Amino acid sequence: MGKALIALAATFGLVLALILFAVIGSAEPPCGPPTGTGSQVDVRALSYPSSTGAPMAADVYLPQGAGAGSTQLRPMLVMVHGGGFFFGDRHELDQVSKDAAAAGYIAVNIDYTLTAPRWPTEPNDVRAAIAWARTQARQWGGDPAKMATWGDSAGGNLAVGAAASGDHGGLQAAVSWSGPFDLAALGSAVVAAGTDYQKLSSIADPFLYLGCLPITCASTYAAASPALSATPGAPPMYLANSANELVPLAQQEEMAATLARLGVPHQTAVVPGSGHATAYAASQTAPSLAWLNQTLGFTPPPPPAPAQLVSDPGAQTPPRGRGIVARPGGGGHGDRGRRQGHGGDRAGHHHRLGGG
Repeated sequence: MGKALIALAATFGLVLALILFAVIGSAEPPCGPPTGTGSQVDVRALSYPSSTGAPMAADVYLPQGAGAGSTQLRPMLVMVHGGGFFFGDRHELDQVSKDAAAAGYIAVNIDYTLTAPRWPTEPNDVRAAIAWARTQARQWGGDPAKMATWGDSAGGNLAVGAAASGDHGGLQAAVSWSGPFDLAALGSAVVAAGTDYQKLSSIADPFLYLGCLPITCASTYAAASPALSATPGAPPMYLANSANELVPLAQQEEMAATLARLGVPHQTAVVPGSGHATAYAASQTAPSLAWLNQTLGFTPPPPPAPAQLVSDPGAQTPPRGRGIVARPGGGGHGDRGRRQGHGGDRAGHHHRLGGG
């Protein structure tokens, strides 16, 4: 009896420590302020009806030439940020959304519910955002028959989960960077070989997301794990993960094995080093977009021609230094390096699943 009470007290102590650890981490800023945009991208601050009916923020990035009456329909991406399932916001994927729009895509960069109960509200919010984006496609010049999700870390779990099971969200593709796909195995793998921070985070984040430990709700962990809940008919997927990072590479390997067993086309990328999620955006954005182009059958329109001077014999020559200057559009990556693990310029800054 005494040993049982000691074990019970130790369990409660562990759970309390995990919650305090998670709450302290959640006080950190998600990833800095929104990035600016160039002339190639139009950003509209909108909101979508979440699964609870409450409005939730969604920034829609439109490429040049998109909109109602557009002569070319554009594929649509629903962007899902990370943050350990309990913190962060859409601004984490501002730059990636901008880059996608500059490449011809309509990027719908969303927030989702982060307050308890998080399961199954978060995946339901993602599905609500997909459905809402589909209803708005015409006025944005989007193609509802060419839709994909794109998420990083915890958002990778949600993005792939929306595509992997159920009705597959009516999606044609999904992209994940550093997504955890088997939440119960995540904790056991990291506890076996990981830093103290990784050990706590790998258990605390799923606990805060699902409200229980795998020993008490194994079926819930399985339902929230795309590697275990994926069903036949899922769309093609692109999975990236660093070789030695917060989310073990074994998570990607398990998801790839599940997709292979189900006959789902997929491509994996192992990024050298230990960068987590958007930390490797500079090397993975272009390959991810190239894969989407091929998978969705999309040929990006050529960039607009630069402004040219037209000679007019009757016009006066403008004063020197006041001629027309063509300015290139946006799309650079100079402000991507915001945080270590999602950018790399703040040494010693820690991240959970989703990195924030």
